[in-house]
Parts: sequence; structure tokens; C-alpha cells
Amino acid sequence: MHIVIIGGSFAGVSAALSCKTYYPQAKITLIEKGTGLAYIANSLNEYLKGKLADLKNGYAYSIKDLQSKGINCLLNHEVTKIDSTNQILYVKASGDSMTLTYDYLILAMGGKGFTEEPVAALIDPHSYESSLKSFEKLQKAKMVLIVGGGPIGIEACEAYQRAGKDVTLLEAYPSLAVKYLDKPISQAVERLLVSHGVNVYKRELVNKIVPVNDTIAYKVITNNSTYLSDCVQFATNFTPNINLVENQIALLADRSVAVDEYLATSLKHTFAVGDLIQIPVGLHRKSLYWPSIQHSITSGSIVAANLIVPTKALPSSETCLYSKLYGYNLLSLGMTASSAEEEGIVTFTSTYVSQKGGQIFIISKADDGQILGIQWLSLAPLQAELALLMTGLQAKFSEDDFLVQAPPFYSGKSLIQFDLYKALYHHKSLRQKEAHLC
Repeated sequence: MHIVIIGGSFAGVSAALSCKTYYPQAKITLIEKGTGLAYIANSLNEYLKGKLADLKNGYAYSIKDLQSKGINCLLNHEVTKIDSTNQILYVKASGDSMTLTYDYLILAMGGKGFTEEPVAALIDPHSYESSLKSFEKLQKAKMVLIVGGGPIGIEACEAYQRAGKDVTLLEAYPSLAVKYLDKPISQAVERLLVSHGVNVYKRELVNKIVPVNDTIAYKVITNNSTYLSDCVQFATNFTPNINLVENQIALLADRSVAVDEYLATSLKHTFAVGDLIQIPVGLHRKSLYWPSIQHSITSGSIVAANLIVPTKALPSSETCLYSKLYGYNLLSLGMTASSAEEEGIVTFTSTYVSQKGGQIFIISKADDGQILGIQWLSLAPLQAELALLMTGLQAKFSEDDFLVQAPPFYSGKSLIQFDLYKALYHHKSLRQKEAHLC
């Protein structure tokens, strides 16, 4: 049996490793058009902040990691055509062409940023090669403009500002990171950026980028204003990379690959994973296009179980953001208040401000107190709390269920969990008081 995976990012590597576990005797080939495997997209940020010694260290895996497990890796190879009827791939490398036959095919080409703006202006941190070129541009730049105030854009602001650049952030929505943050935490993040000199402008839609002269300076024209910048990063418009298959495979309205719950596509013996597909999210398993490393790894690890007989459905995920910004830890888990309301859920929300300047925003059902989401800005690490909260959300915990897990005077609990306890108790008290008044 020959299993071929197209794409060597996190989903592709996860699929290859999982296939080797399920089918140790199978021949497994991973094809990647780049020079390495699973490049971490924020490596450029970490390099600029001095936390990464070399941009090459941004690869999560080496080819030796997979080859040692018997997986054949074809780097610098690009699939140019899929003959799904005869199960043949046409591949090119360094001007040469070859064909590969397969029994099962896993599509893991990932996503891509979409813009029609001039390439010379752009900062692109998604691969080692593009990060290297972007670093060279940044060395000459004084002004950097970031389009998109989501997690990628927010993290880039700190990296460029610490590198001595004049940073401007443009966001189309009325607040930052609207898919992850409600207004109280979003406003706190915005204040943090502004306090460090980042220029933040909201309700700004970029219409055009125009070269100003023969230097690297550009004019960025929006619906409201015009900005000058030496280079630009688009931290938005992430779309599935479907160029290879768009004319022969079933797609959804957002151009993601249509798959069933077992990740099978409309093509025979062909599956899709990672940032090519929508995933079921939240209470109602609503299908959304939500690119992330964790979702890519999960879908890649599950697909192997379904190649021959469908046995393992893709589980529902909780939306999750964990980021670091100017010494703070930013966590968003589960639904936002706005996304819950879009699904017709009546919510109750509260904000708790700790003595150390952190904030916890809690979203629950108004009637029974089931916690739907938590957003947290803290000076202390939150990895342990993330695990506790993730488990609770998946188990549909109420405030009381969480309070049992985070008692205030239990000897093993941290001060951070004490903050969580106080926030949950505060939320429960306010909700019950409002219910009584009603």
C-alpha cells in the first residue's frame, strides 16, 4: 500500500506520522515543495525579539525525524497535476518530471495569504525563505504597516516595535481580534499596544497600495485615509491553498475542500486535512474555516484511521488563542459573547480585574451558568489553567463545576487559579443577582 501526502506543514507531517503508526508496513511518501518541514510562522517575530538564534530554527521537524521512521520525504518537489481516475501524481523537481502512483492520497497543502498588492512591499513570515527576504526588507525599513488586528497582526506589532520600527496597525472591524476577543479584553489589548507606541486605527479597509517613488516607501490607501510605510504585512485574508485541485474536487462556498466527518473528499481514496478544510466548532458543531496549528495536527493524526474503513470522526474543537504580548499572557478559549448570540444563545457576561492588573472576561449561559468561553489577560503563564478550562468547556461545566476544580485555599493551587476562582465566584454572584431581579 502506498500512501502519499501532499504538503509538509503541520497537518502533512502529523498525517505521515499517524499513517506510519496505523500502517507500519505501508510505503509512505510526503511531498513538500519547500526546503523544510512544518515551519512555525511566528519565527520571524521570535528572531526579531532575540528569542530565536537563527531563522532556520523555525522548522518544527527535520527530514531526518521522518526518515528515521521509514517515511520517504521529497523536499523541493511540487505536484503539478493529480490524475484521480488512475491515481497518478505528476511531480516536478529542479526542472525534472516524474510520476507517482498512490493507493491513498492525503491533501495537506495548507492555507495562504491572499492579496493582489505589490509583492515588493510585503512582509511574509510563513516560510523560511520568505522570512529571510522579509528580514532583509525590515532592516532597511523605518515604518511598518500591518493590515489585520487579529492574533498574527497583534504579535507582529510587538516584534516590529521592539526592533525599533514605527508600527501602524489597521483593523477593518471596530475592535481587535473580534473572532477571539469581546470588547473588554480587546480594549485592554489595544491599550497595551498604544502604550508601547503602536499606532492603532480601526474601521480601516485597505483599497490599494501605491509605490511613492524609487525607494521602498509605499502609500497605503484605505476607505478613510492614506498611510505611508516602507513595507506592509497582510495578517488577514487567509484562504485554503486549492490551486492544485480546485477544478476537480468539491469545494464549499468559502473555497475550502468539502469533506465528510471522516475527512474524505469527493475524489476516490482522497482525503483532506489542516487548513484546507472547515472544522466543527463549539456546542453545536458549527463548521467553520479556522486555520490553526492545533487543528492541523488533530486532523492529520485522525485521517490515518479512516483511509481503509471510516472509523474516527473529526471531533468538535474549542476555538483557542494563547499569545504573549509585552509580558502579558493572552488566552481566549471557547465562544465569544457575540458568537454565542449569533447562535441564539442567551448569555451573561462579567469582567473581573485582578489586583495585579490582569483581567478575566467570562461568558456563560444566562439560565444555568454553563461556561461558554473565557478570555484572560495575565502577567503570569496560563498553560495549566488552559488545560483545566479546556477540559471544563468540553465537559460543559457550569460555574459550580469549575469552582470545585479551583478551590481558593487548596494547598496545591497557584495564585493564578485563585484569581480564576474569584472571577468565577464574582460571575456566579452577579448572574444570580440579575436572575433574581428579573
